[in-house]
Amino acid sequence: MSPNTLPPQTIMLRPRPAIVTVLMGAMALPSLAIDMYLPSLPEISAVFGVHVGITQLTLTLFLVMLGIGQLVAGPVSDAVGRRGPLLAGCAIFVAGSVLAALSPGIGTLIAARLLQGAGGSLVVVVANSSVRDLSSGEGTTKLYALMMGVVGIAPILAPTIGGYLDVAFGWRSVFWLLTGLG
Repeated sequence: MSPNTLPPQTIMLRPRPAIVTVLMGAMALPSLAIDMYLPSLPEISAVFGVHVGITQLTLTLFLVMLGIGQLVAGPVSDAVGRRGPLLAGCAIFVAGSVLAALSPGIGTLIAARLLQGAGGSLVVVVANSSVRDLSSGEGTTKLYALMMGVVGIAPILAPTIGGYLDVAFGWRSVFWLLTGLG
C-alpha cells in the first residue's frame, strides 16, 4: 500500500447537504404519516359514521404494508438502483396521500393508507441503503446518527402539528400536508 492511499474503512465520503436533507426527509416521512393524523381519528370516525376500531385499521394496515413493503423494496432497490425506487416510493406515497385527503368513505381511506405504507416502505429502504452507498467508516455512523435523530424527532412533533391542522382546517388538511411533504 502506498503512503498516499488509505485503507477502505477510513475513506471519508462527504455526501452533499442536499442529498442528506432528502434522506432525512425520506426517513421522517413514514413517522409523520403514522403520527400526524392520530389526533384526527375520532373526527374521521364521526365523519364516516364508523366505530373508532374500524378507523384504527387505517393505522394498523399502514404499518402492515410498511413492514411487508420493506421485504420487497430492499431487493428491488439493490437490483435496479436507488433513484428509481425512491421516486416511485414518493409517487406512491403522494398518490395515497391525495386519495386519503379526498376519501369519500372509510374503505377508500383504508386503501389510501395501504398505498401510503407501500410508498413509505420504498422511501425508508432507499434512504437507509443510500447511507451505506454515500459514506463509509465513521462517516456512515455519523450519517446514521443524524437520520435516527430525525426518526426520533418526527413522532414527537407530528401529533402536535396534526392536532393544530385538524382544529384549524379539518382532518383532510393533514393528508394534504403529507402530500406536499411526499
